[in-house]
Amino acid sequence: MQYRALAQLLREAPPPEAEVILGKLRSGQSLTSILGPDVAKQERFAGLDKEVAAIDSARRLAAGTNETPLQQLLQDTQASTQPESKPNRDER
Repeated sequence: MQYRALAQLLREAPPPEAEVILGKLRSGQSLTSILGPDVAKQERFAGLDKEVAAIDSARRLAAGTNETPLQQLLQDTQASTQPESKPNRDER
């Protein structure tokens, strides 16, 4: 995962700075020491949002509802704002 951050850093860095980074890699310095601990932590959790969304989707499918929370909220809101229709009765 850290390789994406490294590739982005090398693309955006000016050539002299990119040479310094490559020199550090050649000397055996770790990616975390080059990129910094914050970048390493961000890269580790980068795919977490997709995993959580997939788990939520699987739970909805297992429960029998394949609607997103937003769709469910819209349906609940529409149901609460529409007046219930009652049959007209003649009470004479």
